[in-house]
Amino acid sequence: MKNHRQRIINILKHFEITFWTQGKNVSIDSINVQCPFCGDHSNHMGIFQDTMIFHCWRCSQKGPFAYLLSELTHFSEDECCRIIEEFDTTFRESTVDQIEDIFNKENEVRKHVGISKVDLPEYFEKITSDIDFPLLDKYLNRRKISLDTIIEYKCGICRVGQYMNRMIIPVLLRYEVVAYQAADLTGKAKVKYRTGPPDVLINDYLYNYDNIKLNGRMIITEGILDCWRIGEEAIATFGTHITEKQKQLILDKKLKELIICWDGEVFWSARKIVEFFRPFITSVSIIKLSGK
Repeated sequence: MKNHRQRIINILKHFEITFWTQGKNVSIDSINVQCPFCGDHSNHMGIFQDTMIFHCWRCSQKGPFAYLLSELTHFSEDECCRIIEEFDTTFRESTVDQIEDIFNKENEVRKHVGISKVDLPEYFEKITSDIDFPLLDKYLNRRKISLDTIIEYKCGICRVGQYMNRMIIPVLLRYEVVAYQAADLTGKAKVKYRTGPPDVLINDYLYNYDNIKLNGRMIITEGILDCWRIGEEAIATFGTHITEKQKQLILDKKLKELIICWDGEVFWSARKIVEFFRPFITSVSIIKLSGK
């Protein structure tokens, strides 16, 4: 069985990731780091040098080294697979541009997110100022959202059908509907937010993207309601992970300022995003939210 010990060590050194080869929690066949998945303050995450599989003894998270490396850097998992495969096993401090060389082997053209217009759900009813739907009124009161806000963002409701008793929130790109999110109005559904259509990846897009000005400021939030509360300069990423297509959309705006406004519990993820965008955007910062 092939031993990947030196390759793992060289890659960790390149990214300046602290690791341990001996001591507490380190087995004879592993190289250990702090686990990025569970807030580990020690070295419970072991990377096995024979299989290049990692396992955290604290939270039981496990998987391939490329997945772990993606969590610890700004590269995607596919890019990390290439780094691991092609990285020189002889570490040279004077030539730490190996990774740049790997990616410069191919003259890749960035693929922008294409627009594929979709239809809103069957039974979609546009919300107007005179709408009569008590469930919607109660939802807006609980969430402290104004009726004017959801009218402005062209939301609707479904009284029947597969999205019955849900508010439909269109997601637009270049003023075309490319996806939608269906928010439960009853407070009783197991799934609070459903996304559609089924064949569309909503994480390919950014909510409220069209309202962000070129060369302006963007505030990144997790969800649509947070975006509404902050205002026109905010976008929502539909979670605390930014995909490669979302990154490209952000870069396309040529921003002067980027602010990540996420819950403090996901600070590690936000820090990785800051590191990715700093070479391209003058001001990149994080605001921790203590609660919602």
